[in-house]
Amino acid sequence: MSNGALGRRLVSPDSPDAAEIIRLSTIVGERLAARSDELSESMTTAIENGLEELNDPDLLELLRASVAANIATILHMIRNNIARSGATGHRSDRVCRSVGTAGHPRVVAAAGIPLRFR
Repeated sequence: MSNGALGRRLVSPDSPDAAEIIRLSTIVGERLAARSDELSESMTTAIENGLEELNDPDLLELLRASVAANIATILHMIRNNIARSGATGHRSDRVCRSVGTAGHPRVVAAAGIPLRFR
C-alpha cells in the first residue's frame, strides 16, 4: 500500500472484516453527512455558549465556517476510510486544515478572547 496520506486506512485491506467495516463506516459517514448542517450548528452553539466573550459578528461567522469545514473533513475521512492525523506516526498522515480552521485561533487571540471554556 502507498505511503501517502490516502494510502493509510483505518482498516487494513488484509483484515478479514475489512469489507464489512468499510461498508458500515461508509453508511455512518453518509448518514452523518446528511445531518452536517445540524452537526455544525450544534457544535457552533456549544462553542459560542462556552465562550461568552465571542460576540463579534465577524468572529462568529469565522467560527461557523471553521466548524463546518472541520465537520466536512471528518465526514469525508469516515466515508472514505482515511486514517486520522498521525495514526501511524508519519507526517504524511496529517490531514490538511482548512484556511478558516488554521486562521481562526489567531483571529480569536488577536481579539483578546481567552481560549478557555466555562
